Amino acid sequence: FPTRRSSDLGAWGKFDIDYYGTSIRYAVEWIADHADSLEKGPSGKIRVRCFYGERICAEHYIQKYPNMEYVMSNEGSLDWDYSIIQPVQAKHDSTLFSTWPPRGLIHQIEVDHTPIIAIARNYNKDIKKEVSTFSIYDSKDLSALINAGVKYYQVGDFFNCIAACERALEIDPKNIVAMN
Repeated sequence: FPTRRSSDLGAWGKFDIDYYGTSIRYAVEWIADHADSLEKGPSGKIRVRCFYGERICAEHYIQKYPNMEYVMSNEGSLDWDYSIIQPVQAKHDSTLFSTWPPRGLIHQIEVDHTPIIAIARNYNKDIKKEVSTFSIYDSKDLSALINAGVKYYQVGDFFNCIAACERALEIDPKNIVAMN
């Protein structure tokens, strides 16, 4: 879905395309149909979050599948595996219009070439894996330390974020990114 100006979005940018959230059912069914190839949480179940819409709706469909569980978790958390995202969420996140498809997209359901719902995997897990092999205290690479600090911040690991930025400030005491 190409980036568009809000004036070019048609109904997608002005109305709730799926007002009653019926597409949630189809997203849950898609996850269930592909469960064998999807990543699972520590309990062995696929942890699904659905930020927008009625929580009961998502829970109703998810509880039908013993290999899935509904979780209430924020986007920056590592406590979920897949997120069901409706374009109408742009009411609360205006950047969603210009950044559609959402980050981590694995599947999108469309009607007449218009996205009505998306399923995204937790990209924060990739960031966490990437920085888990990085040694803050041994590094002398300012750019790598700043990059690690930002990534730690993205996944909510504020202790390592601070440590990476403090180490970066030892190398460059005037680095504005590290100071922030």
